[in-house]
Amino acid sequence: MDGIIRESYDIGGISFSSVVRRTGETALAISPVTLRAGVAGKRSASGIDTLPTGHGFLAQDVCDVHWSVDGARKCRRAVTIDGATANAVTFDDNPAASGDTLPANGTDLVLSHQEHIGLDVDGDTLEMFAFRTDGDAVMALWAGVSEVQFAKLTAKEAYSWVKEHIGLSDGTFAGLSFTEIVASSATTQATQFVGGAILDTFTEA
Repeated sequence: MDGIIRESYDIGGISFSSVVRRTGETALAISPVTLRAGVAGKRSASGIDTLPTGHGFLAQDVCDVHWSVDGARKCRRAVTIDGATANAVTFDDNPAASGDTLPANGTDLVLSHQEHIGLDVDGDTLEMFAFRTDGDAVMALWAGVSEVQFAKLTAKEAYSWVKEHIGLSDGTFAGLSFTEIVASSATTQATQFVGGAILDTFTEA
């Protein structure tokens, strides 16, 4: 079973293309998963306020907080909401979140629900993977209780890794068992998450 990544380049007046192929015994497909739209608000001393009525966040929800600084995207991940009112949520850093440090009070933010996509993948078998969203988003590969790889996804730009070719050095995933992808929309629009992987699951006798 083949996986193929085709890319076209136009850089410095030179145009060329690339085709990368990997073969494995098993293919994994992630059908479109909807990442719910984030909700706009402002940073407050105790959390986020100026949320619209009916924002949909509840105490104990685990969410991502998105914002930008001079065009650079930032994200505070796995923020646990302590309390919610009609137009605000409160939280502290217990349990501890991860990612970028939250910005100053009054900063425009987007608060998004995390979506959990279940996996059962042996990292030793990975030959290639690719993921894509229609809108800006973030995603992380998890192995049990450990986050292994985090990525900020740009709208319509694929994020990929190929063994012995693209991205991380070989051995990065050795000995790991991937259990889920955690993702969220970085904007106030819902977005579709899709992806796939090729796995070399053959075991010699």
